[in-house]
Amino acid sequence: MDTVGRDDRLGAAGGRPGAQRHADLAAPEGVALSYRVWKDGQTISGDLTACGEMDCAGAEQHRISAFAAAGDRMIAGTSDGRVWTTADGGQSWERASRGCPRRTPVVA
Repeated sequence: MDTVGRDDRLGAAGGRPGAQRHADLAAPEGVALSYRVWKDGQTISGDLTACGEMDCAGAEQHRISAFAAAGDRMIAGTSDGRVWTTADGGQSWERASRGCPRRTPVVA
């Protein structure tokens, strides 16, 4: 995936204008979160928000808002209701929320 410098990752969140790293969300050492998951300065996911699948207004407001990790398994929930999971450290992501009613509250 993409490799970026510290300023890109923490400032513009890797390319989306106005997007910011979610500083209040706890993540394991070496992991940073925005609308993507970053590990050791490289993206290990694409855009996990709705903006990754369609044009959306207010893209800077869409971000990862819930995150959990145990070993290579990670779960990421977004502010627009999507839930993604990976069991291989970010090599592949599966949308776990597909088929759920729109705006279904997810408690992690």
